Amino acid sequence: MHLIPTPYGDCYLRFEKYSGNGRTALQMIDASDHLPVCRASVNLPGAPCSGSYQAYIKDWSENDGIRRVLIEASVIGPELGRWPTGHCIATLHTILIENLEEWNDEVDRAMEAGRAS
Repeated sequence: MHLIPTPYGDCYLRFEKYSGNGRTALQMIDASDHLPVCRASVNLPGAPCSGSYQAYIKDWSENDGIRRVLIEASVIGPELGRWPTGHCIATLHTILIENLEEWNDEVDRAMEAGRAS
């Protein structure tokens, strides 16, 4: 149920909002201890982005390989564009999940059930 295999182990994914501009953030959470693993997205206020169903993905440093993982899990679609972030490039993607709030509710229930067992 919404478990995504990553280089860090199985993770849940929650959709959050960046403060300031309200863009969608992708937060990976360890399935075993429910602690944050990585923020898969990056907030680029000056970069073009259309609404809640697009996000820039951070696929460098500690996030190396996370873009491929999210594409294989059908969370994000193919690259739509690129934006420089200093020495690295963030890639813009469409979020393929239809209802982000419903997804988060299901993740919360799964994590709560995991705590109870």
